[in-house]
Amino acid sequence: TAAPTPAGDDSGSTAATATAVPTLPTVAPIPDFALAPGAIGRPDFVPLDQGVPADATFVANWPERGVTWYAVTDADRTCASASYSEIRYVNAAGLTQPIRDPQLRFSGEISHFTVRNEQNLAAWVVSCGTQLELYVANLEPTGRIVDMTLAWFGEGAVDSALVLWTADEVSLNAIEPGARAFAVEYNVETGLLSRNDGPSRIMLEAGAPAERSLTALAATSDGGLSYWAGRANPGTVSACKVLYGSGQSDMLWLRQGEGLWQPAAAGDFPVGTVTAAAIEPEFLQFAFADVCAGEAGRVVVGTQLPDGRIGDLKTIDLAPYVPGYAAQLFWVDADTLRIETNNTEYGFGTVRFNYRLDDGVVVQLD
Repeated sequence: TAAPTPAGDDSGSTAATATAVPTLPTVAPIPDFALAPGAIGRPDFVPLDQGVPADATFVANWPERGVTWYAVTDADRTCASASYSEIRYVNAAGLTQPIRDPQLRFSGEISHFTVRNEQNLAAWVVSCGTQLELYVANLEPTGRIVDMTLAWFGEGAVDSALVLWTADEVSLNAIEPGARAFAVEYNVETGLLSRNDGPSRIMLEAGAPAERSLTALAATSDGGLSYWAGRANPGTVSACKVLYGSGQSDMLWLRQGEGLWQPAAAGDFPVGTVTAAAIEPEFLQFAFADVCAGEAGRVVVGTQLPDGRIGDLKTIDLAPYVPGYAAQLFWVDADTLRIETNNTEYGFGTVRFNYRLDDGVVVQLD
């Protein structure tokens, strides 16, 4: 005899019971990556983990190691930024390995990535406008880039570039802005560079700023010492309160002779955005001006040291006189510095001052 059906139990009903179907997550399609200049073929390995953005470019494969490299750029920056681009690589499992080392970020588009498989070496070009940089590095078996060297820095057309490996040398062939072809060769064993009808300046400059966007402010009469406004290298302390703790700052740079760069102010002197500079050659005196957002500017006066750096620094705060900043500086004589301030942000124009070094007095002229 069948057991009685419990009250409220309609399991015996012939009506069909609805079953919920789980919704599967939507997976973004793998992009069809564009090819960077100089790239050969198509990507062997694509990022199954979505670790490479769709606007990245394919730069090279390393089939012997099962690695594909991609170039990724930051759309919120320009190529003058030291962190504009980076290289990421994808292994045979489709997993992306981003480069975390800040020294492996670049100020320009990455292209012409060429591998020397027999020696685990790679070379590539970074370009920003007509500025070209040739890099050489060792490769770990995983595809990780180590021991990178900036082998050459000059001018040329990236569209005409060709990077080739022969034995222990890598060469960059291109056309310079004057429409002349040139070639540079770098020997990875000796570290020596040679060129064939290349640009007149080959800039292998020690300590050069990571960000190439620089403004020349002053120079000695023979050009042996020049002073430039630009961005400081990451980790530099700024004079501006709004940048405290950010590791970002501006810098007054000194370029010596054939290309040794270093901060111009001696003794880790913090600066803001540098707006002007002037040299007094007879007694080797130097002045520069800087400003921080939301603050009045200042003028810094010092003495040129034998290596061109500026020591014995004294600061003139402009806040008691004007709310703006010093837009121009020049020496009236060895004891008098003319300061011309810009105050347009505050509704009035130029106000001029003379600063007398012997007694430290500021005299308003307007």
